[in-house]
Amino acid sequence: MLSSLQDSGNSLVYTIAISPNGDRIASGGDKNIVKISTFEKVQEKEKFDNQDQVYTVVFNPHKNKLAIGGVKSLKILDLNFGKFETFPIPNDSTIRSLVYNSTGQTLMSAGENTPITFWDQKTGEKIRTIPTLTKKINSLALSPNEKWLVSGGDDKVLRIYDYKTGTEIRSLDKDKEHQDIIRAIVISPDNQLLISGSNDKTIKIWDLNSGEFIDKLTGYTQPVTSLAITSDSQFLASGADDGKVRIWDLKHHQELATLSFPSSYVQSIAFTPDNKFLVSGGDKNAIKVWKMPF
Repeated sequence: MLSSLQDSGNSLVYTIAISPNGDRIASGGDKNIVKISTFEKVQEKEKFDNQDQVYTVVFNPHKNKLAIGGVKSLKILDLNFGKFETFPIPNDSTIRSLVYNSTGQTLMSAGENTPITFWDQKTGEKIRTIPTLTKKINSLALSPNEKWLVSGGDDKVLRIYDYKTGTEIRSLDKDKEHQDIIRAIVISPDNQLLISGSNDKTIKIWDLNSGEFIDKLTGYTQPVTSLAITSDSQFLASGADDGKVRIWDLKHHQELATLSFPSSYVQSIAFTPDNKFLVSGGDKNAIKVWKMPF
């Protein structure tokens, strides 16, 4: 382990994001605070009161802005000036997943009691929505070629949408689907694989373009909460409620290493853009950084 940041108390880090150039970590959790930390020493640099519980953060790929989603809350934080811009969502909604398109001009949100929504990042206006068949979406992912948008949630179903039209193309094989809530999904940077993690303690690998089931990764004793994939599509990291972070070889579908988080739960993980480091967040307000061997 390279470095860590840990506060006293029982607060939970729900979400981790790495800035596009890899020099900053954004984190948020159940204490309403969004923190920006410098990377190598994981030293807190700035913190902002979001006033609402935070479930997801994501950096704009081209602007010094951070999108923040949580309980009754969707905001854009201008990191140059420390100012929030609030987007209008229903009072009974919770935003649990956010993703930008490649230009940073469109932000997509999903969560609880809300459709998948496309926002104009500059004006804060809704562009369009995709109605959902599940009350709660926990994870949203956009393929790098911007062909597919994928959701996973409490109904245990992975749904693939045409990104441009919002039309649902397919839901994945019911015979192979997860047996419990889907907590996390990622798409490989080469646009070939869709990977999902679930409360059923498994990770499943799918062909993104055909929807066919490829393989199942096992070994966890508690729900799989988070996934991250390297920029070369070669390695997968997974985190779970057993306090373990596992590194997998995606070519051979084999576990390479198990890393022990210093507390009970791992809630979020992310690779730096150069794949040299893995960052994880969990309970006791802990953020840990590991140097990767590849």
